[in-house]
Amino acid sequence: RRYLIGAKWAAVDALARDHARLTMPVRLIWGVDDPTFPIALARRMTAQFPRADLVEIPGARLLAHEEKPS
Repeated sequence: RRYLIGAKWAAVDALARDHARLTMPVRLIWGVDDPTFPIALARRMTAQFPRADLVEIPGARLLAHEEKPS
């Protein structure tokens, strides 16, 4: 998690305003066991989009697409 030191979280949080303006469908794919960005954050983020769904990948962490490609 050291790579997150110095991250500009205010800039990341500001993106939430823009999420509501997106009109296309959005799919979030998230590792359920991600210690860096917990699944609870993904669930809250999904609600910020007008048309979003969340795919939760059990047993995956931050790099779910590499850990569980199927």
